[in-house]
Parts: sequence; C-alpha cells; structure tokens
Amino acid sequence: MSPAEGAGARTGNVQGGVGRYYVTAEYSKPSDVTEFFPDVDFGVKTSHMFGQVKTAGATARKRRLGNGGGGSLYEDTDYLGYLEHLKQFGRRKTPCDLGTMEIFVVDVNDMNISSEEYPNPILTKYDGFKTGHIISMTPDNLVNQLPVVMVYGVTLHTGVSVCLHVFDVFPYLLVECPMKVEGEKDYVGELLRQQLERRLGINSLACLEVCEGETVMGYDPQNHSHTFFKLTFFNSRCMNAAKSMIENQFTLTSTKSGSIVFSSTVYECTVPYTLRWMIDRDIVGCGCIRVSGVTEVAASRRISRCNYELGCISNSIIGLPIEGDYEVIPEGLRLLALDIECISEGSKGFPVPEKDPVIQISTVLSQVNPCNNRAKPNPDQARDHGGPNEARGDIYDEVRIIFTLDTCAPIGGSIVVSFKDERCMLIGWRDTVNILDPDILTGYNFINFDLNYMLVRSRKLDCPNFRNFGRVLPSEIKVHDSMINTKQLGMHENKDINVDGRIQFDIYEIIRREHKLKSYSLNNVCSYFLKEQKEDVHYSQMCVLQHGNDETRKRIAVYCLKDSVLVIKLIHQLSLLVNIIEMARVTGVPVNLLLTRGQQIKVTSQLLRKCKQQKYLMPQIKTSGNNTEVQYEGATVLEPLRGYYDIPIATLDFASLYPSIMIAHNLCYTTLLPDPVPQSYLITDAGDGEVEGKDWMETTPAGKSFVTSKIRRGILPSIVEDLLAARKKAKAELKKCTDPLKRKVLDGRQLALKVSANSVYGYTGAVNAGQLPCLPISESITAFGRTMIEFTKQQVELNFTKKNNYPADAIVVYGDTDSVMVNFGVSDVGEAMKLGLEASKLISNKFIAPISLEFEKIFYPFLLMQKKRYAGLKWTKPEKHDSIDCKGIETVRRDFCLLVQQMLDDALKILLVQRDVSKAAKLVQDKVRDLLMNKIDMSYLVLSKSLGKEDYTSKLAHVELAKKLRQRDPTNAPNVGDRVYYVVIAGYKNQPQYERAEDPLYVLQNNIPIDVDFYLDSLKNSLLRIFEPINKKLADSLFSGSHVTQKKILAGGSSGFKGLGGFITKGYRCLVCRTVINDGSCYCKHCSQDEMKIAQIVQERQSEYQKKIGEFNQLWTQCQRCQESLHRDVICVNRDCPIFYRRIKIRKDIQELADDSISRITAQDPLDW
Repeated sequence: MSPAEGAGARTGNVQGGVGRYYVTAEYSKPSDVTEFFPDVDFGVKTSHMFGQVKTAGATARKRRLGNGGGGSLYEDTDYLGYLEHLKQFGRRKTPCDLGTMEIFVVDVNDMNISSEEYPNPILTKYDGFKTGHIISMTPDNLVNQLPVVMVYGVTLHTGVSVCLHVFDVFPYLLVECPMKVEGEKDYVGELLRQQLERRLGINSLACLEVCEGETVMGYDPQNHSHTFFKLTFFNSRCMNAAKSMIENQFTLTSTKSGSIVFSSTVYECTVPYTLRWMIDRDIVGCGCIRVSGVTEVAASRRISRCNYELGCISNSIIGLPIEGDYEVIPEGLRLLALDIECISEGSKGFPVPEKDPVIQISTVLSQVNPCNNRAKPNPDQARDHGGPNEARGDIYDEVRIIFTLDTCAPIGGSIVVSFKDERCMLIGWRDTVNILDPDILTGYNFINFDLNYMLVRSRKLDCPNFRNFGRVLPSEIKVHDSMINTKQLGMHENKDINVDGRIQFDIYEIIRREHKLKSYSLNNVCSYFLKEQKEDVHYSQMCVLQHGNDETRKRIAVYCLKDSVLVIKLIHQLSLLVNIIEMARVTGVPVNLLLTRGQQIKVTSQLLRKCKQQKYLMPQIKTSGNNTEVQYEGATVLEPLRGYYDIPIATLDFASLYPSIMIAHNLCYTTLLPDPVPQSYLITDAGDGEVEGKDWMETTPAGKSFVTSKIRRGILPSIVEDLLAARKKAKAELKKCTDPLKRKVLDGRQLALKVSANSVYGYTGAVNAGQLPCLPISESITAFGRTMIEFTKQQVELNFTKKNNYPADAIVVYGDTDSVMVNFGVSDVGEAMKLGLEASKLISNKFIAPISLEFEKIFYPFLLMQKKRYAGLKWTKPEKHDSIDCKGIETVRRDFCLLVQQMLDDALKILLVQRDVSKAAKLVQDKVRDLLMNKIDMSYLVLSKSLGKEDYTSKLAHVELAKKLRQRDPTNAPNVGDRVYYVVIAGYKNQPQYERAEDPLYVLQNNIPIDVDFYLDSLKNSLLRIFEPINKKLADSLFSGSHVTQKKILAGGSSGFKGLGGFITKGYRCLVCRTVINDGSCYCKHCSQDEMKIAQIVQERQSEYQKKIGEFNQLWTQCQRCQESLHRDVICVNRDCPIFYRRIKIRKDIQELADDSISRITAQDPLDW
C-alpha cells in the first residue's frame, strides 16, 4: 500500500470522535512497535503513552519487518493518525498543588519493593530493644522486600490520575500477655521478641509495643482491661508465620516465671493489612483523602502510568467525611467496557484460546461528566447505538472504539482500527487502554471469558507485553483459578485477575447476585431491564462473516460494540456503579474487595472501625470454613387464614426489625454474659452507685443474658444505630434533591445503608464460615422477633373490637417474620388505612425504642393461598392502587415456563384489578384450548436450567438432554455453565420425564408432539391455587368441559419413541373433505365436481398463505431493526428472544403449507392459483 493509500485509509471526522484506521504490519516480536515509533511511549517503562510523535518528513516511513512472516509493510501513517486521534481522549497532566491534594480513592492495594529503594528515614538504625520504638536494621541487614501501600485515585475536581506510595505501613497483629506475667510485661516482651527473631529471622519483626486493650468478646465486670503485645512485621510473610506459631500453643521459657504459655488467639488481623491501614487512618473505600507534604517520584524511579506519582508517609493522609463536596462522584472517573469476538478455525465448536484467534475487541469509554457541563450527544451515536440522551438525564460521555482483524467498513459514531495481525491488535488494544487510563474495567462475564481469553492468547502468541495494561509497570497481570461456593450462586468456577490500579467490575456477577432472573444471558438481562433486544450471532456463524468482506466484518463489529454499549447502559439504568461506590463508602471496604470477598468483610470493616474508637480488640476466630450453617429456630410464620378477601387488608410492618431489636435490647459481643451468669455478676457498680440485677441485665426469650445499655453500650447496636440514622438522613436529602447525579448517589447510599444494617444479624449467625460468629446473639434476635409478631397479633385482636367501638372485630389473617396482615372488617380503603395507622402507633408504644410498627400498605382485594404464597392489589394512597404484589407465586419464580407465568399474570390482573372472575376463568379456558390445539408459541413452553459441573446423583432432564445433544453435534452442545433450553415431549406411558426433554428447535423442525398433559398439570397446579379460594365450582370447570375435548396431534414425529407412528407413511387427503387420496391429487372424485367448493378452498389457502407470509415479514423486519440493518439476512439465534421460535415456526408453516396445498394445486391446475 502506498503512502497516499495509507493516508486515504483514514476516514471519518476526527474531531467528531469517528475514524477508520488500517494497521497492516505483522510484528516479528511484541516489542517491534517501539522500533517504529521511538518517540512514542507505549507504556512499557513510563507513565504516559504519548510524547511528541515525529515523522521522518512528509513521506510516511515504510519498514520491512525481519524474521519472515511474508514481509508485510507497516504503514505508520495509519497508526500515527489513530494515536494522534486518541490523544484527545487521554488524561492530561494538569498542574496540581502538591502541598495539599484532595483525592478520590479508586483502589488500594500493596506491593513489595526492594529495601534498597525504600526511603531511608523510614528504616531507622537498630539500637536495641526499646518498648514502643521502631526496631529496624542497619543497611547491611536489610530485609530483601518491604511493603508499600499503593493508593490509586483521581483528583477530586480535575479528574487527573494519581498513584500514591505510602511507605511506613507494615502489617501487625496483637497477642494477649498471659495474666500471670502481666507485672513483668517489659521483660516478657523482650523474651517474645528474641524468640520470634530466633525462629523467623532477625529481619522479621519491625516493632513490638506493649499496650492495654479489651477483647470484644463478652462482658466481664471484674476485669475490663488486659495487656497486649502489638507485633509489627516487615512484611506479610513474616506476620503470617508468626500468627501460625502463636495459634499452635506458643510457649516461652523464663528464668523468672518458668513456662509462659500464650493464648492461641490473635487479634486485629482478620482483614488484609491494606484495609487495616485504611481503618487506622479513617479512610473508606471510594472516599476522599487530603494529602499534604508529598514528594513527586523522580521520572527515573516511576513505576506507574498515572499522571502523578507521589510518595508520602501515613501521617500525611487524612480521611475526609462523606458529605458536601466529598459525597459526589468526581468529574473524570472513567469506565471502560470491553467485549471480544473470536472464531473457531478448522472446527465448528466453541472457540478455545489455545488455538482460536480473537477477531474483534470493542472498547467503550464512559466518563462521569457533571450535569451542568454535559457534552451534547453525537447524533450518529444516539441513532446507531443509543448514545447519551440529554433529555434522559445521563451523566456520562462516551468514546467507542472497535479493533478488527482485517478490514472493516466505517461505523457511525465509532473509531474503527483494523489490523492484519492478531498480536498487533492485542498490543493496539493494550496501548489504547493505557492511553485512555480508565479507573474501572467492566463488561459482561468479561473476567472469566473476555479478559482471560485475551491473556491466554497473548501467551500463545508469545506476546508477554500485552499483559501490561494495569497502572503499575512492569508488573504482569496473572490469572488464578478458584472455585467459589456461595448461597446465592452455589459452587462455580471463577478467574481471579488483578489489574493493578484498575477496578474489575463484572456486572454479570453483580446481576446474578442481586436479581432473580430466568436467564442471565446479556440478551435476557437487557430485555428485562432495558426493554431492548440485540442480535445474537452464533459462534459458528462468526467464521463465515469474518472471512467475508468489509461489510460482513462490520456486522460483527456492530454486534461486538453493542455488547459493550449495553453494559454501560445497564450500569446506568441499574445504578450499579453508584451503588457499589456507596456500599464501599458505607462499609469502608475498597470496591475490589467488595467484589471478591463476599459479605463478611463488610461487617468486619465496620466492626473494626467502631472497635478502634472504643479501644476494643477483635479476635480471629477459627471456623470450619464450609457454607453449611448451624441451624437454630428462625422467624415465626403465623398460620394463614386462606381465602379470597374482597375487602381491604392492612399490612403492618416492623421497620428494620432485626437491627431495631439489637439496639433496643443491647445485643452485642461486648454485652454478652457467660451462661450461666456467675453469682458474682448479679450486682455491679455502674459508676453512680449500685444497680440491681433486673436493671443491668436482660435475659432474652432464647435464654441468653446481656447487660443493658445502663452498664455498657454495645458496639453492634452503635453500628446499626449509626447506619439507620444515616439512612434516614439520606432519604430526607433525597426527597429535596433535584440534581440527577446526586439523586442517584443518595439513593445508592440509602440502599447500601439498609443492606449493611440488615447484614449485621447474618454476620453473627454465620457459625461455620463467619469471621466472628456468635450464636447467642442471632438466636436472641430471632427469638425476640417471634415474640413480637405473636404479641402484635394478640394486641390487634384484643384492642380493635366492636366492644371498643370499632366497626368489627379485627382478625390477623397472616403474619410472616416482620409483618402482619389485618382484616379490620371495613370496606373502604381510606378507613382501613386510618385503622392501620392507629394500630401501628398503639402497638409501637408498647415496645422499647427504636422498635416501630409501621402501617405499610393495603391489599384490596387480597388472595391468600398458604404460607409464603399470596397476591394482592397494593394501595399506598386511598385514591388509586399502585400495582399487583405477589409472593411465592409462579409469576415470580424461575423454575416455570413462560406459559404458566403469563397465564397467572394475566389471570391475576383480571381477578385483582378488573375483579371479574368469569372473565379470568374464560381466559384460562381459552388458553387451555389453544394448548391442546397446538396454538401456543413454542417460546411459552420452554424450560431452562443451568448445566453444572458436579456429578448428579439422579437423572435430571436438562443434564440428560445435554448428553443427547453432545451425541448429535459435539461441537455445538452446551458446556458447563450454559443454560440448557428444553421442552417436554410426548412419550409412552410412565416414561421418565428426563427421557422426554428435547431441544425446542429440534422439536419444531421435526414436528415432534409436546406432552400436553405435562403442561396442563403445571397450569392446573398453579391456577387451582388461585381459583379455589375464590370459587371452587368455577375452579373445577377450568380443566373440564368442551374446551378440553379436542386435541391436535402432530404427525410425522421423529423423537426417540415413535410408537405406531414409526410405521405410518405419508399420505394425501382431499383439500375439501379430507378423504384419503392415493394418487396425490388435490380433490377426491366427489369434490372435484364441485367448482364452488374448490374455488373457496383455493381462496382460503391463498389467504392463509399470504397471512403467514405477512406475519413472517413483520417478524423478519423486527429482527432486522434489532440488528440495525434492513438489508442483511437475519442470522440471530437468541433463544431468550420472544419471537425467535415464532419466526422459525411460521417459516416452517409456510413451507408445509406450500408443500401440502399450494404445490399440489399449482401442479394440478396452475390457473387455479
């Protein structure tokens, strides 16, 4: 390609964020790119990707690469143009006051550096043991590696990236001094130091301090304070070794006291030491810090790509409160969504990274932009991919880049960068990430698939420098396999990939954890939350499109880009980023730890912070580590009075029940008394004189005893009280706030505060897998909850009676955990609301503050089926109802087909909103008839389940079908983790269901009859639960009568079991009277004489054929709009799409109609047609 051609390959409006670049070189080794552009920094050694790009004159340089490879040419004008274009989106190093900087904390982690590079003032000269002083080493005895805390963030007002080295942070733990030698603590401390250095090495212990403290576990009125040794180590390896020694019966030998046995419990080391440091400095995840007295790291010693790289000590850093200017998300915070496409070369199976190339990488950069300074959306972006919409109140700017292997046609609103070599493309993507410098990497299952795939490819292609797209150089990103077992997700395989300085924010894992959906494919998730679909190209089709032309590769590129765009949309729509930031702020935990460490660390962080304030020490408790919890009696569920209530039912709900119980009854580790309570504890001194036992101690309904707040205020009640107060404040501010971004922040905060307050109870009950379990606390909380529900029922029915001048005797029809449902016997919604408010105030006054019973809503009408199963029309205002509220019904359950869910939903709307029982019954009867007559769309009958890795003890339908699909086509069979879609087909009598599970597409293509009885039973069980409480006679008529006497059986089945149908050959019938005809003609001898009937039949067939063609064209056009082109064939295989099976079915109906009727009529008499 000539220089002129190279220059001409760049197309599009550069200033408008669009462009197209071709890069045609094939690198002989990964570092070749630096040979072409020696003046361009590609992020291999320093922080900035761009210097001054210089070209050798006006003519582009051509350089032939050595080492074979066909001698391809590298047209650097193309890549230089791309780099120049990309420059405008990179972060710029704007001047900052290094005297005082305010930084938004993105991530905190640690790294080890050589002791020779460590600042000398930190390592003071060793001068013998002195309690409370640093014990360090002479230069000759320095430990090889020392830790540095790395704080990554952006400046609060300018969005400049910062890497902050904090040098004087060392891991530590505490161990209790044995009581018998507390009087000789300095002497024992010296012995302890000598023993540790003898066993771990002289360069292990940095500092030993003697301090006073109190364990958080239990209340002892006679001995509050104890002596502890705080052991600070030069690195985590030394600390972990010391911890292991202490936990295994650590003993000292003293000439004064003989054998000194230490407790096996260690303290204050339950979290990573970086989080421990944040707690000590009052820094929270995604909070703001003020740094003073920093030193900028010299260019020759820089190890990060951030705009500023600074060094300081801990005392230079102050954590700032989350309020005012420090509570917003800073301008310039950057997300980068990515998605890859790959093809399977030489086989039809799913691509594997060891042998199959990456062909495209989409990258969408989204940056927080204040609402009062928001850039107007690019019209092309908004049209092509649903870009930022000012009217919608978006707060983000976007840049879209697509990397393609081989050429690609231009895409509106996007930068297209094409490569001839996969290694070049990977390096180009790496350089782009480093230029754009995102704070957060995101995608949909991108950690386990996309990112991991690229990393494996880079290793196979001998391209190790690809792995340098973190913020630290020259660290290499590594992949670790792990198995995670959680209650929400069960056992599943996971990849651990740490990209230094950048948060890995995989929204697939978050949505799986927080939402119950039928399918977690990106298509289904977007359909559910965004109400939009996307084209789903099967991986077997990718190879055909890739080896086509510019336009076919553009189709892949649009598809790939949309995946990344949808991820950004989901993040905005569900406020996923805002919510995780607020959770980090509320709990104090960095986002990366929140995403990888589960629920326990949230409460542990809050507990450690409160312990620090009140000088308590938190022990590390050994647990079994499995996820099976010790069972104890849970909440009360009152026996429901089943029935259909056509009068208002008031719902009274305890506000934050379990947190309120903890506060009201002072339930905490620090207030727990021994069981049984020693006699010497029964009277104590509270400071102002003696307090009698009943005033200082309370025994819970579970038989556990705690001291009251008159003696000691518990830590857990204090934590929960602060969280609830903060939530109340956030909700009050939310009502007044008008700024869209701040509203999202406040809503995310109140949600995080609610979740955090409610999770404290679960934290105490996690006996086998928790960090600080305490069964007496969790047992007592649920016991109080049970008595309160029963007391509430008693009080409602005792006070609201005709005898007390109320309209009727109130009856509690149901109660569950924290709410009761009351029938006050009134027919007016407004009157029921007044009575509900009166009852809530009356009963709240009988409980200890802050326990509060609140009126929540009215159900009118209300359908109560059994425990945990009910539905009702919700009213929160007397003028108009809100919505239908269901619990435990198949409309909100994932293990039922769409037919059951849709019919229940439609029936409930008619029953509860229109209140027309007859109309609801007719709807059911019509749908039953349609099912029997094969008029139900296949998508409504599909069931799906995820294919797990473990061996199943019993045969399951989806597992057996997966085996069957592997036999038919091993390359396209579902893999572990995939969802298996199936329908239940007809079979012989008593044939197991797992043998009758079949692929829906296979069923459609082969005319296999479904098992109508199976689906009828599913409908019957669900619908009868709704109709029987309303009208038993009507319920019996739903599945009996004339509408169930007809059944259409599909012919020509080809399932595993054929029965007599296997011996039937295809015959022809008269198109008029349906008499069997042996010669294949259209009409029998009798009907062939009736020209009027023949004309009528021809007209009917014509009309039916044209109707089917019209339906198919509508569906086809709808699919083309989804794929954003009205000129391409539809190849989408999205089985979560509601029209997928309908499109296949109608196309097959057209073909059958043409074969059975049209072709016969045309063959017999073309003029008839």
